[in-house]
Amino acid sequence: MSNNSKEVVVYTEQNKPWFRELLIVVFPIMPLFWRYHVKITEEELSFGYSSKITTKKADRIFIKEVVPLFDQKWSGWGIRYNPPRDNFFGRWERRYIAKNGGAVKVILGEPGSDKTTTFFFSSDDPQKVCDVLTSTKV
Repeated sequence: MSNNSKEVVVYTEQNKPWFRELLIVVFPIMPLFWRYHVKITEEELSFGYSSKITTKKADRIFIKEVVPLFDQKWSGWGIRYNPPRDNFFGRWERRYIAKNGGAVKVILGEPGSDKTTTFFFSSDDPQKVCDVLTSTKV
């Protein structure tokens, strides 16, 4: 995105993860997970936590598939990397999970390649996120 153009936000949500007070025990990483967000602009999808290193940003043109997930029960929170079930050395899926409940599964393609990576991220309204990503896709 050009620095001269004004960023148009199409959808946004932000919340404080329930586990953030537990991070006091590991104070140095607390600022990395202080807030959780999902933001969609006309050109970009962004989700994750407070820091650039705990946030995923992707150009919307690389989104191959989006699926809303409801009533998810995750086995942990934060950022998780899971190997694919069929090939340990394949592209690992990534989960940005702030709470149980709604989530979105998004499959991103890599520029100039047939490879894809699967991401899961928490969302207050997964159906709306998917509708926005598919209906206003640039």
